[in-house]
Amino acid sequence: PEREASIQILDGNDWDIYDDSFATSLKGKYCSTYCIELDPTDPTHLYAGTQAGLFEFRNGKMTQHYDIDNAPFAPADDKNPYSYTLITALKAENDGSLWCFNSNTRGGTPSLLKLKDGQWTDLHDKGFVDSDGASMRYVRSMITDSRGLLWFVNNEWRLPALVCHNPSTGENHIYS
Repeated sequence: PEREASIQILDGNDWDIYDDSFATSLKGKYCSTYCIELDPTDPTHLYAGTQAGLFEFRNGKMTQHYDIDNAPFAPADDKNPYSYTLITALKAENDGSLWCFNSNTRGGTPSLLKLKDGQWTDLHDKGFVDSDGASMRYVRSMITDSRGLLWFVNNEWRLPALVCHNPSTGENHIYS
């Protein structure tokens, strides 16, 4: 079910609740936070993957919203694209880059993406697409290992998989 998005950080004994006053000005609904990722080089910088795209925050204030208008994202639902652009996994790196997965896209549109210095790179692979023509529907748990390989899982019954992406070669290994 959809839930209003909220980011709350425990700081000692107090909760810092991130500002969400921007939500009323969005084209879609600010709901269902799937993942958050702190910038490893700046503890005041956070990303949130939601049902309505990717949000970037600094010091608890939203500074950027990436959706189908300003990022190579694709919606899961064409009838309500601004409310159903699913960003379900994130991984920030020390070099300032951010990996993200745009789940449940259609027709071979970008799904695995990297943002660095304001530029998006599409790393989509046809192996990310299930028999119904949708990209992996619920990617999560994105990590990088000591060799710099990016790992994530698709936690969905149509195409359950563990994926290893090698950034230096662009190869993907999909274990299902």
